[in-house]
Amino acid sequence: MEQMIDFGPIKHLRQVGLRPGAATWEAILALGPAAIPPLLELALDLDLLRGKAPTAYAPLHALRLLGQLPAGVEAERLLRPTVPEGEQGSDAAFLWDNDRSQIVGGWGTAALPGIHGVIDDQTAPVARRCHAVEALSFAAEADPAARGAVVTALHSLLLTESDPEVMGFVVQALADLNVTAAYADVMAAFRRGAVDKKVISARDARQQLLGDEDPSKLHCVHHTLAERYDQHGPFTEEQQRRLAELYRQQTGTLD
Repeated sequence: MEQMIDFGPIKHLRQVGLRPGAATWEAILALGPAAIPPLLELALDLDLLRGKAPTAYAPLHALRLLGQLPAGVEAERLLRPTVPEGEQGSDAAFLWDNDRSQIVGGWGTAALPGIHGVIDDQTAPVARRCHAVEALSFAAEADPAARGAVVTALHSLLLTESDPEVMGFVVQALADLNVTAAYADVMAAFRRGAVDKKVISARDARQQLLGDEDPSKLHCVHHTLAERYDQHGPFTEEQQRRLAELYRQQTGTLD
């Protein structure tokens, strides 16, 4: 008789609040690939995401747990949803939307077909295509074997993309990856007015492409599950107050 799989720990994600305990996520990850379908269903439940805490955080928890499993073939499904304008303001939706490109990029080469499926869809909302371009840079950081294919794809987009905002994300990705060889074509794109300067300025692109800045933003793709919660949140009100105070001390900002 086939053994029944206990998906109780995944259902429990709806009640765990800001952060699941280690025992919960260990039980889910122990299920291996069998956990991917129910986690994906939960991660894509936007009605839940736009609801009230604690259940609103369940899709975020599911998304982050998917990042720990070999779910790269689901990259396109995770990049397809669009959080409606005005709903990104909720803590759960903001974190979910912010993490998606990192989680998808974390699958490296396995995620590239799905990422390109979104980028190549000219009928897709611009924000969706921008997320996918961002995911490319994280894929190159997460998986050195993917870097060559990613850089080639970004360079091709630099020469062919018509939307200025998407172009801004293409330039930002090349800058984050320090692709110095793209410098001339990047500057040419700025000169012909093809890049949305609200995404990245020519000055910032030049400094990153010609400098030796560490692309620290991309390092987030290497976070363990615990590090992602520690550094990205969600945070309790007390933690937020402590972080605000630490920021004021570091920057000398006064109330």
